[in-house]
Amino acid sequence: AGVIVDLGVCYFNLGDANEAERCFNLTLNRDPHHPVALFNLGIVTEGRGKLEQALSYYHRALESNPPQEMNQPLVDAIGRIQQKTGKKAPALPDGKAEGK
Repeated sequence: AGVIVDLGVCYFNLGDANEAERCFNLTLNRDPHHPVALFNLGIVTEGRGKLEQALSYYHRALESNPPQEMNQPLVDAIGRIQQKTGKKAPALPDGKAEGK
């Protein structure tokens, strides 16, 4: 799954968001709780202006026990989307998604 996510990141960096999205979704078909795939899918959908969908992906990534170094970027992304849309992600049990 990690290799497919890395391939998706490469596609995204080359400007092919559609192929990147396909790779991230392929990963999620195998592991629906893959935090890196969810985070990157959030980036793709946010870039397309689908902010509520991006918020959902970021929130799911934060719920999926991401690597420690990913926590703050996820909290920042959630806060950014909440500020733009006025929508709130559901609170997580430990309060990480408050966007503070």
